[in-house]
Amino acid sequence: CRHFFFVLKFKVSCEMAEEDNKEETTEVIQPSFKLSYFSFAGRAACIRLAAILGNVSFSDEFVTKDEHVAAKAGKLRRWTGLPELTVYGKDNKAILTFGQSNAILRYIGKLASPPLYPSDPLLAALCDEILDSCEDTKKDLVGAMATSEQRQQLIGKDGKLTLWLTSFEKRLEENAKRNQSKNESNDEEEDEGYAVDATLTIADLKLFELLHGLWLIFQSYDDIPKDLITHYPAIQKHYQLIMGNETVAEFLQKFSLRNSEFAADPTDEDIKTQTFAGDFKPAAL
Repeated sequence: CRHFFFVLKFKVSCEMAEEDNKEETTEVIQPSFKLSYFSFAGRAACIRLAAILGNVSFSDEFVTKDEHVAAKAGKLRRWTGLPELTVYGKDNKAILTFGQSNAILRYIGKLASPPLYPSDPLLAALCDEILDSCEDTKKDLVGAMATSEQRQQLIGKDGKLTLWLTSFEKRLEENAKRNQSKNESNDEEEDEGYAVDATLTIADLKLFELLHGLWLIFQSYDDIPKDLITHYPAIQKHYQLIMGNETVAEFLQKFSLRNSEFAADPTDEDIKTQTFAGDFKPAAL
């Protein structure tokens, strides 16, 4: 009997030791970089998605308004605002921090597996064209949606937003025709609706960031037609393509929850900075 209890005690002790070893050997995620931005989507939406879809490990740091104001006052910002990216080397030490959302997006696009930024110069230029046009669209929207009259001007026949959406529609249609001409041997294969070539690139994520932000804004105004996107079938197809990606949908849902939790308690460090698993891509100079 004493022998039985000794064996039982020994077995339980071994099992507890195994559990302790499991906890001790839990893999620590090495972030390739730290993204610093506010707790909303904004200009970092496409950056976060590029890292998630590209399977690149990273830390995502929420910055409060007060922290940003203090950093600017202390001349600690590389340029004038966020986002900023701090990249790490093999030893997990920070190598440098750089800014500008499109530069950050291209960098992550090159790190991604498979790459989300084309190595072909012409395709890369077409990606850059979309990125720059999204920035120009945002500039035209700043301060232009405050009143109903302004909003009606934006979406009118000659409105700035109408002109931009029409241009994006044309670019998507052109890319679809190029892809179809490449697949003349397979007439049944339908173009999926990507912005550049026939695969996902950072151009798709940048355009999605712009469109998703617009649709969320539009939903808060009764004077903007809810079916506005249906006037642009190629844009609608593109938006549904990205939104229908399971990884994108899952990340947006979790991000929304994290955003709410941070608003409730911005001092919670586990919410403020989160690290996402992926391939460790150390930087070097």
